[in-house]
Amino acid sequence: VNNTLKDWTVQPGYPVITATTSQVDNRNITYLLSQMPYAQSNGSNYTWNVPIVYTSESQCQFDPVLAPKHWLYPSDPSSSILTVDDNGWLLLNVDQIGYYRVNYDAANWAKLKSQLDSNFTKISDINRAQIIDDAFHLAQTGHLDYVTTFGLTNYLPQERAFAPWNAFFVNMRFLINIYYNTPTGDGLQEYARRTMLPAFNFLLGNLGPNKDNFLFTTTVAAAGLFSCEVGLPECRILTKNTFDVWRKNSSYKIPPFVKQTVLCTGLEMEPTVETFLEVWTFYLSSDNDAEKRTIMYAMGCITNTTAIDMYLDTVTDTYSNNVRLEDRGIAFQSLAAHQAGVIPVLQYLTTNYVRCSNA
Repeated sequence: VNNTLKDWTVQPGYPVITATTSQVDNRNITYLLSQMPYAQSNGSNYTWNVPIVYTSESQCQFDPVLAPKHWLYPSDPSSSILTVDDNGWLLLNVDQIGYYRVNYDAANWAKLKSQLDSNFTKISDINRAQIIDDAFHLAQTGHLDYVTTFGLTNYLPQERAFAPWNAFFVNMRFLINIYYNTPTGDGLQEYARRTMLPAFNFLLGNLGPNKDNFLFTTTVAAAGLFSCEVGLPECRILTKNTFDVWRKNSSYKIPPFVKQTVLCTGLEMEPTVETFLEVWTFYLSSDNDAEKRTIMYAMGCITNTTAIDMYLDTVTDTYSNNVRLEDRGIAFQSLAAHQAGVIPVLQYLTTNYVRCSNA
């Protein structure tokens, strides 16, 4: 056991396992398995003993207890050969039970794409999320082309599960931020809007009977926040209308699962000091720590530079103590997470370094 686990405890990082087709017969395919450290320098020669749980198109076994297992040992060349009694697609890391990413050759990626496009439910929601997340991360490190990566997301307008969508949200945010205010960034946002629209309409249309379903409302919260971030008109109009109702009616309570989205969109679409002060007053009036943090994340959407300075002045005011010590970092983090807030936050830190360091 010590020899098997040693590499996982003394080495940094984790591996990418690549399955490459070696030989194809009528009923089976032989794969050559290889590994490399993920996102490390080309000179890194770390290897791991990797327990691989896998399934294939004809098996479709997504219970990691029942799915076939295979050990990849760097010291045993024969362990790099995996023969599967199936000439369909191969999927490694069932249920994402292993701590590694997975890459395939072009033929197997194409088979997985075909499965997602024709009947995505044949693959578990956790592994659909894994496929999307691994593909984006491999593309970011130059080990997979973006044509293949985005091809794997073509089925998403039909997706209803939370995990695959969340993988899409996280990775698209990264790319959109990288290419912010460029034609590429605009194209990414347009693709995100087009991909999100059917799912957004489905979630909105089914919210009534599912408003007490935690997983459903969690999906609504994540999808709504992302949809409004990328400028989906249907989302921004709906949430702005909700924001206006809240401002005009003090007894109206924004549903908790869309509170961040509603407040964020309202602050973006009405970027005035007065709007900020209304949301800030709402923060001060709340006696719920979780709600306070939600409001603070929403205030990261402030774009008015005067309001940003006022907000950070209040957050770093150690005498008034309006913000708990452990929550003060949220103000800076949430503002810096939005492109419009990066420069104002850096300028504030530069100008008020001593004040911030003492806060």
